[in-house]
Amino acid sequence: MKSVPFQRNVAFILSFAGHRRNSSDVVGNDIVRKSINTLWPTHEPVRDVMTGYRAFSPMFVKTFPILSQGFEIETEMTIHALDKNLSMVSLPVQYRDRPFGSESKLDTYSDGVKVLRSIFRLYRDYRPMRFFCALALLMVLAALTLFCPVFAEYVRTGLVPRFPTFIASHF
Repeated sequence: MKSVPFQRNVAFILSFAGHRRNSSDVVGNDIVRKSINTLWPTHEPVRDVMTGYRAFSPMFVKTFPILSQGFEIETEMTIHALDKNLSMVSLPVQYRDRPFGSESKLDTYSDGVKVLRSIFRLYRDYRPMRFFCALALLMVLAALTLFCPVFAEYVRTGLVPRFPTFIASHF
């Protein structure tokens, strides 16, 4: 393995040279990668979360709480490294298809949902102010969406015929 001059490094070693991938896996990986890069922006965006070998420094191992079981642990490791501002290095390696007759344990849709839920759970835990401000903004927008048509009708007619919608817009 290539020597990396970082005291605290996390190496994501990956490559898809010559590897055939399912289109739903590609779309799912893109959604996960873009979600992480949007919620944890860095100068070097994460290129792949779901594939590769990982080599960790002692600092990473000592600070990483293993909370998840299953496929979402790769996402949790990536987010932990980003949150702790640890250096990440991607090194290309050859990646081959599975041997004939072997099957993946990955269930694309259910595991994808678990990974996305873990991303938002970790965002809530690691960056609570941003998470709850975004949630509050969505709730205000939903309330305004309900309130504006009722208010416009009140201004036009002086009546509030959709009283339940008016009440719901205040919750």
